[in-house]
Amino acid sequence: MRRLQVYGMLMAKSTYTGMKLANPNKRPFVLTRAGFIGSQRFAATWTGDNLSTWEHFHMSISMVLQLGLSGQPLSGPDIGGFGSNATPKLFGRWFGVGAMFPFCRGHSEEGTTDHEPWSFGEECEEVCRLALKRRYRLIPHMYTLFYLAHTKGLPVSTPAFFADPKDPQLRTIENSFLLGPLLVYVSTVSELGVHQMQHVLPNGTWMSFDFEDSHLDLPALYLQAGSIIPFGPPHQHVGEANLNDDISLLVALDENGKAEGVLFEDDGDGYDYINGGYLLTTYIAELKSSVITVKVSKAEGLWARPNPSFFYRDPERAGEIESLKMEGDVGGGFAIERNISFSQDNPKVLNIDSSLVARNVGAGSGEFSRLFCLRIHPTFGLLHPTESYISFTSINGSKHDVWPESGEQLYEGDLRPNGEWMLVDKYLGLGLVNKFNIDQVYKCLIHWNFGIVNLELSSENRPVSKQSPLRISHRYEVMQIR
Repeated sequence: MRRLQVYGMLMAKSTYTGMKLANPNKRPFVLTRAGFIGSQRFAATWTGDNLSTWEHFHMSISMVLQLGLSGQPLSGPDIGGFGSNATPKLFGRWFGVGAMFPFCRGHSEEGTTDHEPWSFGEECEEVCRLALKRRYRLIPHMYTLFYLAHTKGLPVSTPAFFADPKDPQLRTIENSFLLGPLLVYVSTVSELGVHQMQHVLPNGTWMSFDFEDSHLDLPALYLQAGSIIPFGPPHQHVGEANLNDDISLLVALDENGKAEGVLFEDDGDGYDYINGGYLLTTYIAELKSSVITVKVSKAEGLWARPNPSFFYRDPERAGEIESLKMEGDVGGGFAIERNISFSQDNPKVLNIDSSLVARNVGAGSGEFSRLFCLRIHPTFGLLHPTESYISFTSINGSKHDVWPESGEQLYEGDLRPNGEWMLVDKYLGLGLVNKFNIDQVYKCLIHWNFGIVNLELSSENRPVSKQSPLRISHRYEVMQIR
């Protein structure tokens, strides 16, 4: 048996080596179910042929965790089961947790019923859609965990007792696991949804959250107090992602009002990271006098993230924080500052003031920098994409209704919105009004994508000094339009 397992590893190694020789600038992807010590250097692993049963669904969690403890960080089961036929409830529940595994894929043998999400009815299809959206939102966090697995040998997914090794009860829990400081809690009992179970949590404070996608067949999510994790847009596939995507930070403050987390970024492929072509950023957050400040405490690597834009979310303190200040070093002695607050006279209005500031301009520059442009590009998810459009009146008086099929539209000069534009959901009869200082905004860009839209505001291009930062002030308010 040992020779067979070594043979499996050598097959993976030879495949990996051949793929790398064929294209040295691409990272090979090899999948195997036979391996030996060290096979994680060459291939991902799936847990082999399983059955579409609740017992094998339950077992799949422990199998992934044990593979991680054995040195294989990239593993997962055949979601829904390989042999026999899954039911809608089993398939949806399994898909919900499978989307949180390091390796996520469905697979079934010939002769079984179709095991695609849409094969089990609309409710199961919706559960699978929500699960995949979760996974793609959490790709920045998972990618960071894979970097830590690569550099420190830490499993991507770990048993719950990793959060509190002294608690013997956690060693008996088989339906929860950790993705860093993120705890995933699952129901593997067909009669009980996840919110109908008693959740046994590690010691400390764990803050429940979701992405407005709570469902009985999806795992419950908890974030450990004192942690920050990154997440991104809910792409349909990673091919949609680009380096200009906004990154959001989910912050769970501890009892001292502090939190910390890391984000790893690079080009997503190739080997430039070996020579420093990456960015490992440590973020810290602190609450003082009802103001949370989020800033970069440390950055490592030579990779530069183009047009960095970060957003903040606190799962526990919605309605308690009066204002939020975020700071981010963009290199070269410059930083992005963002102040977010609710209007005192109208708590339904959200104010955002963004600035590109010079903190240390090099000697001999006359205290002025090279040309800079400040870009504000928030991303909005569309509940009803075919019923949503952007409406505004230009400075020259012309009226515009811009629908998704128009693609990307740029407005400059007198064609710019006259200080405001509105994202309209015709089905709901609601509009999100974005008002801005027209003297600070020189270009306005609308960019539609699958289920999302960017409303981008850009400043003028000019040098920046300590006395003359670039600023854009804008505000949001939801209005009834019927």
